[in-house]
Amino acid sequence: MASLGFWNLIIIAVVAMVLRQCWRWDSREKEIWQNSQFFKHPFVQILRQPVIKLALQVIIILIVTRWLIYTGLIAYRLTQPNAPFWDFKYFYTFGVAAIHKLNLYSPDILSDVNCRFLNECHRAAIVYPPNIMLFVWFLGLFSLESASTIWVLFHLAAIVFILLGVYRLLESESSLIKTLSIIISALIYGLVFDLRVGNIASIITALLIWTIILAQNGRSLAAGILLGLSTIKPTLSLLFVGYFLSKRRWKIVFISLAVSAICLAIGLWITGISLTEFIKLYKMSYDEWKLFPSNDPFISPTRIDLEVIGARIFSQYPVIAKSVSNLLRLIVALLVIQFIYQSQVLNNWTKKIYLSEVTLISCLSILVFYSQRHATAILVLAVPFLTNCFLKEIRKNIINWQTVYLAILGILMLLTQTGIIYYQILEPLEILWKRGKLPYLVKVTIGTLPNYTLVLLTLIILLLARKQLFQRDSTESLANDRGS
Repeated sequence: MASLGFWNLIIIAVVAMVLRQCWRWDSREKEIWQNSQFFKHPFVQILRQPVIKLALQVIIILIVTRWLIYTGLIAYRLTQPNAPFWDFKYFYTFGVAAIHKLNLYSPDILSDVNCRFLNECHRAAIVYPPNIMLFVWFLGLFSLESASTIWVLFHLAAIVFILLGVYRLLESESSLIKTLSIIISALIYGLVFDLRVGNIASIITALLIWTIILAQNGRSLAAGILLGLSTIKPTLSLLFVGYFLSKRRWKIVFISLAVSAICLAIGLWITGISLTEFIKLYKMSYDEWKLFPSNDPFISPTRIDLEVIGARIFSQYPVIAKSVSNLLRLIVALLVIQFIYQSQVLNNWTKKIYLSEVTLISCLSILVFYSQRHATAILVLAVPFLTNCFLKEIRKNIINWQTVYLAILGILMLLTQTGIIYYQILEPLEILWKRGKLPYLVKVTIGTLPNYTLVLLTLIILLLARKQLFQRDSTESLANDRGS
C-alpha cells in the first residue's frame, strides 16, 4: 500500500466531496425514515449523535479511498514486467497453445507450453470447458504484459457493470442507500481479488447479474445470450440455468444452451480436438488437477466451499470428512430447492424472477461446488436483497424487529467476505500456519470463518426469503378475498 502522501490526500479530498453529494435522502423516503420506529431504537439514537455520524463518515471515506488506491495499484502492477500474474498466466498459455495449434487438454503439452513461455516447468492441467477458448485465444497474439493489460481492462469493466447491476436491483431512490450498498458490494473480496489473480469469476458475475436484470425486464433473448456465455465457468452458472428451467423461462434456457453449444464447438475447433477426445483428456487433466495443493480441501487455505469444513474438522479422518461435507451439501441444497419449489407452488408456477431466489442460487453455487475465494464476487447479489428487506421493514408502521435483526446480521455475515477480513486477518494467519507457528485449532476456527459465515449467510437469506414469500402469499390471498 502506498504511503500517505500528497496524492493520497488529493484522492481523499475528492472521495469526500463525491460522497458528500451522495449523502442525500429521497424526500419521500426521508419522511418515512424520520417517522419510523427504527430511529427510536436506543442504539440507533446513539449512532445519530453528530460526533458518531462524523466518525462513521470519516471511516467510510478512508475505506473507499483505500479501496480505490489498492485497486488502482493492482491494475497498474499487473501491466508491468515480472508481475505476479497468478491465474492469468495460465489463460495466457491457453491462448498461446491455441495460436500454435497445440492440444492444451493434454497435461504433458500444457506443462511444456508453460515451461517454454512462462519458465514454470511443473505439471499443469486445465479443467475449464472448451467454451473458454473463445474468450482467451486472442491473448496468445500479444506479449504477456500486453495481454495482461487487456485482461485488467476486462476486469475493471466487469467491476463497473457489477456495481451498476447492484444499483439497478436496489429498491430505493435515495442516493445515500445506493451509495452505501455499492460500497459494501465493492468491498466483497472476490471483486478485487479476482482482478489480483486474473481469474474470470468477476466477469461471470457481471454476466449473471445482467442476465437476471434482463430476465426481470422481459429481455429473454439478451438474457439467454449472457447466460450462455457465462457457462465458461460452469460451477457458477449451471445452477442459474437450472433455476430458469424451474421458472419455465424456456426461451432463456434454449438460447443459453444454444450459445453454450456454439462456444463449445468453436472451442473444440480452436483446440483441434473432437468431443470424445476432449472427454477422455479432460478426465486425465481433472485427476491431476485434484492433486494440486491449492485444490486439496485438506491443505488449501483458499477454498470456501462446504467440502473444506469437513476436511478441516476431521482432517485425520478423510472418509468422515468427505461424508460430513457431502451431508452439508445435501442439506443446504435440499433447503434451497424446497424453498424454490414451495415458492413456485404458492405463486402458481410464476415466471417472475425474484431476487430472493437468485440470491440463494448464488450462495448455493459456491457452497456445493468447488470454489476459491475469488468466487465470492457472486455474493454481491446478497447486498441488494438484504438492503431491500431492511428497507421494506423500516417503511412499515409496525416493524418486525426479527426481520430487521436478520437483515443486519446478514450484512455482518457478508462483511466477513470482504477484503478487510481477508487481507488484514486471514492472509497474515496463513503465512504463520505455513511456518508452523499457529495451532491447528486456529485454522479450524478463525481460518475457516468465511466458510462458516457463508453457510450462516445462506440460512439468513433463506429465512428472510421465506418471510417474504408468506407475506406475499398472505397479501395476495387477502386481495383475492376482497375481490370476491
